[in-house]
Amino acid sequence: MGQAIYVGKVARAAELTPQAIRYDERLGLIQKAQRTSSGYRVYPSTALDRVRFIKQAQGLRLGLAEIREVLQLKYSGQSPCNCVRELLKQKLIQLKKQMVAMEKVREEIEISMKEARPYSCSSRRPYGPRR
Repeated sequence: MGQAIYVGKVARAAELTPQAIRYDERLGLIQKAQRTSSGYRVYPSTALDRVRFIKQAQGLRLGLAEIREVLQLKYSGQSPCNCVRELLKQKLIQLKKQMVAMEKVREEIEISMKEARPYSCSSRRPYGPRR
């Protein structure tokens, strides 16, 4: 197994919580931990690379099912490159659609602000001194 690493050390190195590491293990994203005689989880040294990859993939907005698919390809001896490229292409399309929608919302907010009368939200009176 090489050098074994305790769950806390894997978590700290990846800037995650031990709970996140255990969750990834339950989902089958990382290899099932072995246990020490006192019951502590220990992972092979390769687990840290895999956890870092998972975190990076999540940063690109890949879902856990998508990440699992990529890992299964990689660890079955196949190249995951085409799969990753297609997943990222789809994410980019989604992101562009969201940006268009957000731009429309921004424009609507700006129009509403220009058309809004200058009343305070709490008093419903115009700003400035009372007459």
